[in-house]
Amino acid sequence: MEPLNRLMMFSPDVYRATVSAYNEAAWSVTAVAYAVGIIALARLATGHRLTVSTVYTAVAAMWLWVGFVFLAGYYGTIDWSANGVAAVFLVEGVLLMRYAWSAAARAPIAARGMCGIAGIAWCAASMLLGPLSALAGESTFAASAYFGTAPQTVVWLTLGVALMTPRPPWPMLVLMAPAAVATALTALGVGDRPALGTWVVFAASSLAIPLSARRRRPSS
Repeated sequence: MEPLNRLMMFSPDVYRATVSAYNEAAWSVTAVAYAVGIIALARLATGHRLTVSTVYTAVAAMWLWVGFVFLAGYYGTIDWSANGVAAVFLVEGVLLMRYAWSAAARAPIAARGMCGIAGIAWCAASMLLGPLSALAGESTFAASAYFGTAPQTVVWLTLGVALMTPRPPWPMLVLMAPAAVATALTALGVGDRPALGTWVVFAASSLAIPLSARRRRPSS
């Protein structure tokens, strides 16, 4: 980790201060994201279905928010390379929003079978990442990654949603990989050990492609 630390353009303290300032400014958005996410996850876990257009509109909004507000607006002020990652998030957000309002998004999302269980688990993990990291003493509550407003949580959530989607869009599955790698490199560089889980996301994102493909069924 030391060589990676030396490549960073800022100190871990500067990074955490930047994240803390962002979290303080975005607390209301984070609260709404958690409220909507908990309700949606509870409905899916109890056997209800949600429309693909509704879910993907929300997920797309998260990608756009993180790309424009956090990566370009906050992180980009201490590391110019974050603007490249921001571009990936913005492109992903546009693709997901386009998919959300396409004819392919008419099928419902449901937590069925092994893919459904895995999807619920990934979505739940995206909500618990920040609080558990702080409770474990690996981060502070002020500088933790919270659901819907932090890059890694959005990647985790998207993977979970993809696993529950009958026909997930391929561009989404492709762009999750570089997004996961970028967030992992940043967090590892500043000594954030819980970010090791983001590497798991990268590997799982690759597995999501064949797993999601198995969910594809011809329309009857």
